[in-house]
Amino acid sequence: DGIRPEVADIIHGGGKKKTKSLYKRHFLRYFNYCKSEKQDLLKESTACNYFHDMIRTKKIGVGSLWTVYCSVNCGMKQFYGVKMKKWEELKKILLALTKTYIPKKIGILTREQLHKILTECFDASIGVDLLCLIIISLMITGLLRQTEVFMIEVDEVKLCEKTKISFKNNIFL
Repeated sequence: DGIRPEVADIIHGGGKKKTKSLYKRHFLRYFNYCKSEKQDLLKESTACNYFHDMIRTKKIGVGSLWTVYCSVNCGMKQFYGVKMKKWEELKKILLALTKTYIPKKIGILTREQLHKILTECFDASIGVDLLCLIIISLMITGLLRQTEVFMIEVDEVKLCEKTKISFKNNIFL
């Protein structure tokens, strides 16, 4: 990333190690599947069977399918130089399996709902409420990453004027 390792750890929250571990685990599952089923892991038909079996036996959910695909694809590129994205039949199967999937996410807040939350649910003169207002504002506007926002502590924040908030490290909003 071009930044000091200790800074990268704070920013990524150790995410790179977790991601590598997750990718490795998914690729090893694919590798073990091929070994147990006595199938060639470099064939598109094997990958098609793997994903179909994983969904059918409910070993992975439809929402996780593309994560598993990315993990297996990464391992295939890294260890065998094979790019699974060129496999058209596999793409068709994965798209068919996920076609009717509806993510289980909450709806997006409207501008009015957000305004109501920020103006009616918190009292900026109370330290903890002020911190909540700041965290919500920073996360929604995308000014800070999630890990950076969660490192803010109540005693680091004070209200300077009606429109300015200062942090211990002299950042002004």
